Amino acid sequence: MTAPDEPDTASDATAPHLVAVVVRRTGGIAGVPRQWAAHPAPDDGRLTDLVARCPWHEVPPEEPSGADRFAWQVTVRWDTDDERHAALPDRAVLGPWRDLIEAVRNAGGSA
Repeated sequence: MTAPDEPDTASDATAPHLVAVVVRRTGGIAGVPRQWAAHPAPDDGRLTDLVARCPWHEVPPEEPSGADRFAWQVTVRWDTDDERHAALPDRAVLGPWRDLIEAVRNAGGSA
């Protein structure tokens, strides 16, 4: 499904609401995948704002995995069952991506 544009929740009460952000990390020395999930309350716009700041249309192409490198997958889901996905090499997890990933890791337990 196509993900909706990030809603302006302040002006549109019928806009889709973010219901989950899932972050999966693979690779590293041990090669053990880790996954975290956050499920924001409908009135908590913090994760929605972080999702909106990420450059979804500028995700770098996947690169071959190297020894001990992390790869990240970010999935966001709205209450309309729409989803958006990004696969990021560790070198691309900067700025808004880093902020979103850290917020999910801090807010959610392992999924």
